[in-house]
Amino acid sequence: MKTLKTLALILFSITVISACKTTSSSSGISSGKEKERSEKTIAIPSPLKGITWELIELGGRPIAANQEPTPEIIFSDTSNRVYGNSGCNRFFGTYTLDASKKRLTIGQVGSTMMACPNMNIEQEFLEVLRKADSYILQENSLILLKARMAPLAKFKVKK
Repeated sequence: MKTLKTLALILFSITVISACKTTSSSSGISSGKEKERSEKTIAIPSPLKGITWELIELGGRPIAANQEPTPEIIFSDTSNRVYGNSGCNRFFGTYTLDASKKRLTIGQVGSTMMACPNMNIEQEFLEVLRKADSYILQENSLILLKARMAPLAKFKVKK
């Protein structure tokens, strides 16, 4: 856990330092090299991205250990795509992330359309994805929030 905290601190430091970098000269005239550098986009890793997050609480209620498959979400680390399993069906969509403000917005979500015996968890899970606008990372947990208030859903890193 200490390693995860250290990694998160390093990634945060890289994000802050990168945000302070300027891409144009003080005279307002860009050289060819400066223009070339400013056109390159460097993806900064986030502890949120590229991890399979397994749902453990929904609306303050624990998810049953026998829930199969367990709802999970993955934020792509190479694009703004989000995908996962909502308890019965697979889902996919896009997201925007502002790590400095802990803001997260999940766009329109599409999904497969299999019929399952109990669709309640799936429907509530997909609704949470639509409502969430911020998040908290705590050790190996991801918490989705609405207006930085009560948790909508809590996830753990899937092993």
